[in-house]
Amino acid sequence: MYQKEIPACLGSVSTKEPLPIYRQIVFLVALCLLSGTLQPGDQLPSTREFARHLKVNMNTAARAYRLLKEKNMITVQRGVGVFLSDQAIEKGKAEVFAQIHTAFRKSLADALKAGLSENEIFDLIRSLLAEPNRK
Repeated sequence: MYQKEIPACLGSVSTKEPLPIYRQIVFLVALCLLSGTLQPGDQLPSTREFARHLKVNMNTAARAYRLLKEKNMITVQRGVGVFLSDQAIEKGKAEVFAQIHTAFRKSLADALKAGLSENEIFDLIRSLLAEPNRK
């Protein structure tokens, strides 16, 4: 049984997001790693506990854990628990990069369809980066 409180960064998924819930879970774990909230070697809750926490079907949580294992972000020790691997940060960074790349690609396509010039797009990005509360 998972002994710690589940970190807030692992707190929610949404059926309104275009990303499937199991992929959202993988993304949440990656963000927690990159923010430093989770570290390699940290234990994650069991599939059942995580599903209960996120209010999702246990099969969805299990699918997320299978994907995390395929990506070498977690290791499973039977009878002991699920732990973040030594490569978890590197693999998590790749996961976040891939998701952001996909989102940027779609947003860029939308901007170009709307007739924005490259300069207008760069200005938009610069203005977003300059916002004081961008986290």
